[in-house]
Parts: sequence; C-alpha cells; structure tokens
Amino acid sequence: MRHTLPETPAGSRGGIRVPRWMGVTGGLAVLNLCWLAASLPLVTALPATVALQRAMNRWLDEDETRLAAAFVREFRAGLRGWLPLGAGVVALTGCGSLALSFWLAVARPALAVPALAVLVSLLLLGAAWVTVLVTVAGTRPGCRPRELSGPVLRVLVAAPGRVAALLVLGATWLALMSTVPGLGITFGASLPAFVAHRQLHTVTRRPPELPTSDPLPAARIHSPRTPLDSA
Repeated sequence: MRHTLPETPAGSRGGIRVPRWMGVTGGLAVLNLCWLAASLPLVTALPATVALQRAMNRWLDEDETRLAAAFVREFRAGLRGWLPLGAGVVALTGCGSLALSFWLAVARPALAVPALAVLVSLLLLGAAWVTVLVTVAGTRPGCRPRELSGPVLRVLVAAPGRVAALLVLGATWLALMSTVPGLGITFGASLPAFVAHRQLHTVTRRPPELPTSDPLPAARIHSPRTPLDSA
C-alpha cells in the first residue's frame, strides 16, 4: 500500500522525490476541497461523504492518483441512491439540535436530565450508525443504503470500541476546527475519512469469495459399459 504521489524514476532529469507526508497531505487537501464543493447544498453532504470515502479507498488501496476525477465519478454514481437518506440525515440532525437546545434550557432537572440522557444516547447511536454506514459504503462501491444494513450491524457488534474511539476523535476534531477554522477548509472531512479507513478497514471490507470447485463436465464422466448396454 503506497501513500505517495507518483515519483519520477531515479536517474531521470529533473527528478524530484516527493516525501510521503507531502503526498498524503496533498491528497487529503484535494479530496476535502472536492467534498466541500459537493456539500454546499447540505442535502448532498451524505452522498459527498460516501464519494469521499470511496475515493479514499481507491487512493489508499488501489493507488489511484487522479483523486478529483475519482471523487466526481463516485459522487455522480451514488448521488441518486444516497440523496434521500442524506436529506433525512440533515432533517434529523436539525431536529436533534433543536431538541438538545430545548432540554438544555429547561430549568427543572427532574425532567431535563432523563430527557437529555435519552436524547444524547439516540444522537450518539445515530452518529455511530452513519459513521459505520459511510465506512462500509466505501468498501462496497455501487451499493445503496438498504443493502448495507447487515454489514453495518456486524461492524457495530464486532468492533464497538473502534467505533466509540472514532466518535471521540470526531468530537475532538470538531472542537479543534472551531478553534482553528482553517483546518476545516483543508482537512475537515478528509482527515476523519482517512482515520476511519485505517481503523475500520479490516472490519468493513468485503470478505473474499471462496473458490468453488466446478463439477466435472459431463463429457469427462464415463460410466462403465455393461453387456446389457451393447445388447
């Protein structure tokens, strides 16, 4: 697995060896700019995130070098299938934020504390589901959301610690971006996608298909002839 930009062969004129960290940084910046442009209508944020994860997988696993072209190709291919769920996620996120702000303003702790506990638990569960869904979709190009419920559930059961760690890292990254806004423009979505790929790739990738032994052709199967057959 390579994480470098294409290098000029040694011995060629003007050959410049690109450090690995520069290749990774440049790739993350390119993918994040593509994601920002595709997410401007908000309802396309989820399709753009899926396209980002799939382009990330092509880059890290298949040595794809045309990252912007890979992102555009994946975004166009998955827009129709992921747009309804993207609109639903935006609506639920808005409703959850309003409900959270409402219960935080309630002055009666006997009512606010249980409601906040349930609401925060639901929000965390939804965030975990979306995180794993996007990561699983990155390893299964062409699949729609309804086809990924089983793999998502298996990942949540098999690696809850990794998913929880991703949520903590994501919250920390959001807090850091609120302090340094320039990080969001450069690596806002691409860095979490990179971390998710490294943390969940072994759990979310499609298992290899086992080779099946083909039955012997009928022409190769010869039954012994008996005297009754020739009679």
